[in-house]
Amino acid sequence: MSNSLQSFLEAMTSLNLVIFHQAVGATTSGITQLEPNSITFTYVASAAHMALRILENPTCRQRLAQLALKLDTDRDLGSRFRNDPALARSFVDLFLQKLRANFPMIVVNDTMSDPGLLGYHPRGDWDGGYHDFNARQQSVNINGHVSYTVPQKVRNKLIKIQRVRDMIASAENASRFRTFQFMFAVTFVHEIGGHVLVTFLTNGRRPLTPPSMTAAGYDNTGLGEAGRYLEYILFGGTMAFYRDPTQGDGQVRNAPQILLASD
Repeated sequence: MSNSLQSFLEAMTSLNLVIFHQAVGATTSGITQLEPNSITFTYVASAAHMALRILENPTCRQRLAQLALKLDTDRDLGSRFRNDPALARSFVDLFLQKLRANFPMIVVNDTMSDPGLLGYHPRGDWDGGYHDFNARQQSVNINGHVSYTVPQKVRNKLIKIQRVRDMIASAENASRFRTFQFMFAVTFVHEIGGHVLVTFLTNGRRPLTPPSMTAAGYDNTGLGEAGRYLEYILFGGTMAFYRDPTQGDGQVRNAPQILLASD
């Protein structure tokens, strides 16, 4: 295990995490909780801790407040913050405190059928004031195992995308493992900093993200996309990860790609 990963594992002990696994064919009641000393828990927790450190970074806090202000202005006509950045920042600070106290449930989900979908947040309603928000009652699902068939023109090849398993298997390849860790960290930033923050600000009730909140050049079919919007204002574009067919199936491209507005 690398020194950098070891430092992450030591630092993340303060992060309150619960991670579940949903196998193919399992009902909701059949979801199992992962043991904190398991390999899957350890590596997923490391990526989640990295994501929280990104979210707590001062620059990211500013971007989260920017997202909150835009949501309030475009969705609620400024009824919450009255265009006050300092007030928006105070809500973001409270949100991050809630994340640090009770990180959203993570589900390693083997039933996700889209190989291009790394994660999603099934938004849930919640009641009470903002200080009553319990992030643990929300969840983020990440891609555990997807199988799909490439079209006949490339010999009808069956491809298995096992994102979490591939990350675990890559642990002996430092470069590939770091890319997987970063990929899942960005996924958590997208889902939590974008979508769970909207859930926090709106009590999870519709209407949710306004169409104006998206990334330039992203086809949102008239719907808002808070996670893409956060990536755009935080990274300067949306993050994309590509498979290199010359390196086999259990990998993501060596260098993550940022898709700029002009791409």
